Amino acid sequence: GGAFASPGLEVALLGALEGPDGATLAGSIRLAAIDGRCQGRPPALDTAQELSVQGACRALVRTGAVSAAHDLSEGGLATALAEMCFGGPGWRRIGVNVEVPRVGRVDQLLFGEDPSRILVAYAPEQRAAVHALAAEHGAPISVLGMTGGTHLVIRETSGAALIDADVETLYDRWSTGFEDSIGL
Repeated sequence: GGAFASPGLEVALLGALEGPDGATLAGSIRLAAIDGRCQGRPPALDTAQELSVQGACRALVRTGAVSAAHDLSEGGLATALAEMCFGGPGWRRIGVNVEVPRVGRVDQLLFGEDPSRILVAYAPEQRAAVHALAAEHGAPISVLGMTGGTHLVIRETSGAALIDADVETLYDRWSTGFEDSIGL
């Protein structure tokens, strides 16, 4: 599944968080939703990287090494983390605390939709197996943080908080956004 099953899981990223100029917002939900425009050309797909990341993810899921996997193609890092915190119907919502390096602008880091990036969550004792399978498939992997608490927290490696939001509040806004926007 694509949701955090429990607190105390390590969260890692398969693939590169950002390119040399930051993650791309071209054709992204962020541009459409906030700026009201659809523009730019998404980056060309690096098929070798895509095959490595997808192959590693499939192997991790198949072997049971990871308990959750969620790609970053629809809304980027912040959106994927939030959706993983929300869980499925009847699941309790679980916070996460991650720390990430930044190459480009903050909005690119949080909402860029570069391909070949998948978040995975696993029990800490699975770390060696997860990293070994990623290496076997040639997929970059970087540990970002841990699940737990009641907030979605994304910090830069400098320690600056980019997002620190209560998961229940985020969920309420996410789940009622359509109704709120049309006045129901």
